[in-house]
Amino acid sequence: LNIKAIYQGKALINALRMYQSEAPIETLIKTFREALSYNTFGNAETREQISNIGRDVPYQSRFSQADKETYLKFAVEELTKETSRSSPDVKHLLFLGVMITRGIEQKVLTDALYVEKARAAFEQALRLSPTKPMLYLEYAQFLILIGHNDLALEALKKGWEVEKSYGEMTASFWALAAFSKREDIIERLRKEVPLSSFANEQLM
Repeated sequence: LNIKAIYQGKALINALRMYQSEAPIETLIKTFREALSYNTFGNAETREQISNIGRDVPYQSRFSQADKETYLKFAVEELTKETSRSSPDVKHLLFLGVMITRGIEQKVLTDALYVEKARAAFEQALRLSPTKPMLYLEYAQFLILIGHNDLALEALKKGWEVEKSYGEMTASFWALAAFSKREDIIERLRKEVPLSSFANEQLM
């Protein structure tokens, strides 16, 4: 019986309950740190839950910008520990990239180092798993956010070629190609996936 794992599980459940009950950010972080202090096989799950909340915090009006920044910096630090392993989980790299993207979008994370950290996470995820279209879509959204529409269009092109039946990818690729006035891409899309073929789907 792993007593430490039981205590870690209890602390993790307490932290998740605290978030739902709108506990202060500092209390939430303290409880997550308590869970991690037991240092068991549950560390990865604990950090995953930290990042799940981190992807939600930037949009929560109940927190001040300072509290959002405090939590996201904590979450980025902890998830980076998971992604720094010799064989990182692709989903953790994706979670890290998306969490930082949302922090940048909501002006919670303003330091340029976070842009580079997100870029590195997405690029590593794509190297490890180049056939997952969701990775290309999220990476493209990050690139659009930082003003690199040309690179975003290339990412969407690669993702679309991986999975042409992925409606959200096709819609996003169409929209950015039209916005960027890339007639070469638009012409190809007209032939392969005319707008009428997904008229009921929402463009990006």
